[in-house]
Amino acid sequence: MTSSYSIPQKQWTIIIYMSAESDLLYDSFEVFNEIAEIGSSYEVNILVVFDGIAIEELPEYKQFPAVYYVQKGNVFQWAKPLIAYTDPAMEDLSKPENWKRIFEFINSRYPAEHTAFIYTGHGGALQTDVSDGAFLALIFYRDFELVGSEEEKNEQIEKWLKKKIRAYNKKHKTKYEYDGYDAMDGERNVVLGIFRGKNNGRILTFPILKEVLGTNPSGKFAFLCLDCCWGMSTESSLLFKDEAEYLVASTDEMPSTGLGYKEFLLNLIKRPRIKPKELSNLLVSLYFSRNYADYESSPDFSHMGVSLTCTDLRQPVIEQVSDLLAKFSEYVADNISDLHLTIYRALHACKDYTYADPEDYAVYNIDFIWFLENVIHFNKRTGHGHSIKVLDKDLHILATNLIISIKMFLIKGFLGNNYPEPKLGEQHLGARGITITFPLNEEGYEGSALKELNLPGINEWKVLLQKFYPYYAENKMMILKLISAFKAENLEWSEEKDLELKNKLNISLPFTELDLQRPFIPYKWERFKIENK
Repeated sequence: MTSSYSIPQKQWTIIIYMSAESDLLYDSFEVFNEIAEIGSSYEVNILVVFDGIAIEELPEYKQFPAVYYVQKGNVFQWAKPLIAYTDPAMEDLSKPENWKRIFEFINSRYPAEHTAFIYTGHGGALQTDVSDGAFLALIFYRDFELVGSEEEKNEQIEKWLKKKIRAYNKKHKTKYEYDGYDAMDGERNVVLGIFRGKNNGRILTFPILKEVLGTNPSGKFAFLCLDCCWGMSTESSLLFKDEAEYLVASTDEMPSTGLGYKEFLLNLIKRPRIKPKELSNLLVSLYFSRNYADYESSPDFSHMGVSLTCTDLRQPVIEQVSDLLAKFSEYVADNISDLHLTIYRALHACKDYTYADPEDYAVYNIDFIWFLENVIHFNKRTGHGHSIKVLDKDLHILATNLIISIKMFLIKGFLGNNYPEPKLGEQHLGARGITITFPLNEEGYEGSALKELNLPGINEWKVLLQKFYPYYAENKMMILKLISAFKAENLEWSEEKDLELKNKLNISLPFTELDLQRPFIPYKWERFKIENK
């Protein structure tokens, strides 16, 4: 006998992937429970893929990657998975073939008119923290007393965890090193140790995530949401164009509690026939209303911004942006001998969204629109009677067209807070809603995920960077020589002294007082003295 029964199709299936093996483990439990406050409905399927972690307080079936169908009130402590993948080959969720099995299972049981994918966890430079052994997270219960100052207590915890990982390596024949820890209870009684593998493990980079999403049998996702730090960039928008209609992510850091899942799911269940564009933008506004003051949660965050962006990944928008990026990059690369100072000074006006010295990462994650605005700014000169002269009209047109395309068509929604109002030519984050990777030097480029991307527009951008680096090094040394001369003679800046020293040192670049007051990051004067003593 045959059956004509088919599973009824709902309006939405929301797949939320939670990365467990990190210091966000307990935050993941809270997010799961927040989702369970709403749960699935007659028109909406809510599924959580939890990648599992081997800790004593979890039952064995929760120590493996598993799929959960979230129903109202079904908190993580009591939730039972639809399926747990105990096969050792399935433990690595950085492999697309493993996700293919998961997507096939979900699609066979929970078909929907629209399917969306949300990743929640740590983010980095075009990557997540999901790995096959690059990282290891283990929970330990402290059985000794901490004494001394906070710094001394930290040292005692670190020494204890290094001893623990040596014992673990000996037992399991692995090669992990101590990387950091998180006090799970705030008192360091329960400690989550983070360890990094000595062997280069496979990490779920954004290019691999693209492969993962491409295994979904139901086709393109309605939207992809990266609930992690630094997920929104020009590269990620161009990268995921074939896997999702919209991308929702932040250029900045994200709160550990995430988007605001309760509000998001409550609105979705009230309006299950909402369109993908509307729902993607709703995520932006709901996140903002919940987290706009997250910078007040700790004095450590007071200087940070809060933002979320939605970009349109559909044609012809993406094709137009990539084409204009390619034309801009090709023009600058072909004329770099004339334009290198303009690019240098525009880069000078950008801050890194990691809020750290860029040399810590060797990658400069800058606001792309702010960079382009400064390219236009430094491509002008004030003449007699305060008249403005555009130095290179083609550069002006190319940069302007690219800004218009990104702001009017690519970015569909953006909200940000706690960002100082930028002034052209001065150093700021920019806070325009989308970044681009600008490695500081050749070494930074070689170590970045940008190098592995093969995308129209980004390929031309990479050529621009390669042609710029020799000029960058030359400009850097010239300004350092000038700063060194001023400092050595204990001189205050003046136009007369500036000209005198430039002639003496054979420096022809038109540096300004502003350049001397804040030398190009990270080449600070104190570091320069140490490196060149």
